[in-house]
Amino acid sequence: MRNMLLVGLLAGLTACSVLPSNPVDALTALRTQVSKACLVVQPTLVSLVALDPNLATVAQVSNAVCLAAPTLDTTSVQALLDSGIPAIEQAV
Repeated sequence: MRNMLLVGLLAGLTACSVLPSNPVDALTALRTQVSKACLVVQPTLVSLVALDPNLATVAQVSNAVCLAAPTLDTTSVQALLDSGIPAIEQAV
């Protein structure tokens, strides 16, 4: 199950890694990719948490990211990297 979660995270990060060089376009593309990823990740995490309650932290971080997707900016992305990724690593 951990492998499946890691594959999902890597797929999401890979989808977000192909960004335009213009910062405004890059931020718009990032918002779009995060919104698309949330459509897949959220239901998957609900199922995974039902199987393993220890993944609740991952689901909470994912939910926060999905709620913030329309308003992502460089500050919120940096905050996610500083706090969200370590929380996911610890939960996994």
